Amino acid sequence: LRRMLASGTATVYGTTVVRRHTATDAFHNRHIGPSASQTEEMLKIVGYPTVQAMMTSILPPAIVRPGAPVDGAVAPKATDGGAATDGTMAYAAPMSETQALKHFSSMMGRNKVLKSLIGHGYYESITPPVILRNILENPGWYTPYTPYQAEISQGRLESLLNYQTVVSELTGLSVANASLLDQATAAAEAMSLAFQFHKKKRCTFFVASNCFPSTIEMLRTRAAPLKINVIVGDVRKDLDVENPDLCGILTQTPDATGALHDFTDLFAKAKTNKVISAVGTDLLASCIVKSVGSMGADVAMGSAQRFGIPLGFGGPHAAFFAVTKDFQRSMPGRIVGVSKDAEGNTAIRLALQTREQHIKREKATSNVCTAQALLANMSAMYAIYHGPTGLTEIADQIRQHAATLAVGLETAEATVLCKNFFDTITFKLNGMTSDEYTARCLEKGINVFHDKAAQTVSVSIDEATTDQHIAALLEAAGMENPNVAEIAQLAASSKQLPAALRREGSFLQHKVFNSYQTESELMRYIHRLQRKDYGLTHGMIPLGSCTMKLNPAATMLPMSLSLIHISEPTRLLSISYAVFCLKKKKKNIIATINNSV
Repeated sequence: LRRMLASGTATVYGTTVVRRHTATDAFHNRHIGPSASQTEEMLKIVGYPTVQAMMTSILPPAIVRPGAPVDGAVAPKATDGGAATDGTMAYAAPMSETQALKHFSSMMGRNKVLKSLIGHGYYESITPPVILRNILENPGWYTPYTPYQAEISQGRLESLLNYQTVVSELTGLSVANASLLDQATAAAEAMSLAFQFHKKKRCTFFVASNCFPSTIEMLRTRAAPLKINVIVGDVRKDLDVENPDLCGILTQTPDATGALHDFTDLFAKAKTNKVISAVGTDLLASCIVKSVGSMGADVAMGSAQRFGIPLGFGGPHAAFFAVTKDFQRSMPGRIVGVSKDAEGNTAIRLALQTREQHIKREKATSNVCTAQALLANMSAMYAIYHGPTGLTEIADQIRQHAATLAVGLETAEATVLCKNFFDTITFKLNGMTSDEYTARCLEKGINVFHDKAAQTVSVSIDEATTDQHIAALLEAAGMENPNVAEIAQLAASSKQLPAALRREGSFLQHKVFNSYQTESELMRYIHRLQRKDYGLTHGMIPLGSCTMKLNPAATMLPMSLSLIHISEPTRLLSISYAVFCLKKKKKNIIATINNSV
């Protein structure tokens, strides 16, 4: 959208396009930016006649696109490299904010938005309107800069402290940070922690093969320059915890197939051999399932996305990261803590920072991409709004729907592969290939995950899954007119979680998590925190660029549109992303996009 919202006067293919200076939605009238004379002066200094010529000289020829003419401008013929006949990037005339939003909505309206039950770290969640309107769409929350200056950041710091409390209590570990970039990079940070803990003398890291594929690929990528030997295999068959070169292990529960595990014995053996035990887990599952901290894990990480964050177009989604006290000094990212000043007044501050911008590089454990503060704040408010009782009810509902699906599939003669599960059911069908089942689900508007090689299908239930979705999944498996209510009653008695895997004890008993369960109360709490902060709503912030402070409202608005949520994966980018990129039709690019889904 920002590229569509160009200056009000421009030369387009030799024609000067002039917009009314008084236009109420002309982008250049409403936002800070260089004037035509300033742009001309800068171009003279760098030695280019136009901005397009400068950009053409910078970008690789293969990705320079012709652009779509707007407002009647006639586009020149493009060469094979995507540039105009004069060798420069073709130029599209500027749009007003209204035109850009209308054009954007038109393009995204071509998407086919399906119910996504693919899972693997991505689950539809219900964002409470009070959080959507008062945080995600509120510049008082999305424009303030990173909370380094505690005296003008007390509101967000309190919210991030709440987030850390949620993560710490649900994982059962004593220290949590204020979020990381995403789940896959959080796993890479866990590997780096184990590697650095052993002073880089142990160079092997074991990863369970049933971790999410994206996690495994990220670990391999990050391990290569560090010369860490990543071994991916079956924990029961391939792991040797007595290997003197082993610095750490990464497991997952629930894993990619949905299976729940109790790693208590494994983590105890690892600790005996001074091997760091890291585990990927699910915050919502942790509301009813045994915490990984009680299993003896050293590190826990995962995605906080299902705590009220929309799927979006695959992200961004905040990651969580928690450790035992033994590793708090090796924690990546930043930790919010509570302190007292000289007069005994309580204040919240960034208690620990590990980014290379703030401390000596050789002692840093994180690079620049270390937080998703806005999304972490949304997840914190989600936990506050629902409270421990509400979170438990949501988790129980998900587990019950998954159990209902499992019983229904077994009735349809499918083989359910996971005995103990939370939200994901992996199964093999009788008399039907995984491709055929997937196609039937697509016809019903549902996306599922299938493994062609293993001929298995995985379905991940989420907060927004309904009885109608369960019925559609069972119909796709060959069951006629499934009675979901009756199947649910059977599942309630036959598919209960074993006692050994159930969570023991209460969580989130602090006052803040039990006081704001009405919309009005939460709205007031959000705005009480907001009034403690300084953002673009108060004045200009002359700091950094890693913030949304300068994003115009017109470019933030599409974040709330359902049209940009996950679409049909087999056609996801060919019908959505390619359209969004102004109909880039080069076959090699489309093929690359489709092959990456």
